[in-house]
Amino acid sequence: MTSTSNCSSASARIEGLEAGDWGFSLIELLLALALTLCLALAVAPVWASVQSRSVCDGDGAISLLQGRVAASRMERDLRLASAMSCPFNVDGPILQGSASQVVFLTTGSPGEPPAIVEWEVTGGALMRRKGACPATWPTAFPHSLYSDNKTMLEGIIAGASFSYSVVGVDVGAPVAPEDLSLVDLVVLKVQHAVPWDRNGVVSDLLVRASVGR
Repeated sequence: MTSTSNCSSASARIEGLEAGDWGFSLIELLLALALTLCLALAVAPVWASVQSRSVCDGDGAISLLQGRVAASRMERDLRLASAMSCPFNVDGPILQGSASQVVFLTTGSPGEPPAIVEWEVTGGALMRRKGACPATWPTAFPHSLYSDNKTMLEGIIAGASFSYSVVGVDVGAPVAPEDLSLVDLVVLKVQHAVPWDRNGVVSDLLVRASVGR
């Protein structure tokens, strides 16, 4: 009788220990949940900052690439500048040269008149416009002359301007009408904001494009 009682008591203790060892109590679960939440709250700002920095770096790389693409396109346009087959009498391809825009003729398709191209700094952007060459010398260069309008670079800071070289001599803008045919170099100086930079530092873009060569 005594042996049976002792065995029953030992079995109860073992079952009690096993029951206590299996799983977690409600308090332990709540503590674990609270620790997990605190850890998530601590990591979240760091993760958000890393993600934001990654996006800004990507935007900045795109901005710099756009600047290089715009510079290459402008250089190519002016290298192809030509007044050959122009329907009106003109001595050179440059039709207007001011601080904010340059208008010129470029080589068209064989047997066709040249196209008219405008590069302009306006409203914080660098614009490229292109259209068919008019039949007569235009007295003005409204945007209605152009059928193709593209924004080449945004985020331009005030102060961007074109300058020119006439027979190797730097001249201020605007270029005098009698000197337009002698322009051999167009220079564009631009500063544009880089998206990831919050300290006011900007990127410089300098384009030196030879005319007709």
